[in-house]
Amino acid sequence: MKGNKILFGIGVFLILLGITSIAFEQISYTRHKKILDIGPLEATVKKEAHCFRMPVVFGISIILSGLCVIVLEARRNKKTNIPK
Repeated sequence: MKGNKILFGIGVFLILLGITSIAFEQISYTRHKKILDIGPLEATVKKEAHCFRMPVVFGISIILSGLCVIVLEARRNKKTNIPK
């Protein structure tokens, strides 16, 4: 029974990850570089912003794989819980 909950959790996590990747197609971040550090004095330089794009197909495929994990786990549970 513990394995069922783990696989269900993995499926839900994949679905949420896919939804998040579709909602935020583009992630941008800025790097900071420390150029001076003398005692209490500190100077940093802001470098250029980088952009990381995720295709929508990537998010959809993650959602579908999460759904597959949940459906296959439910089918496996249905087969093993048949009363005799």
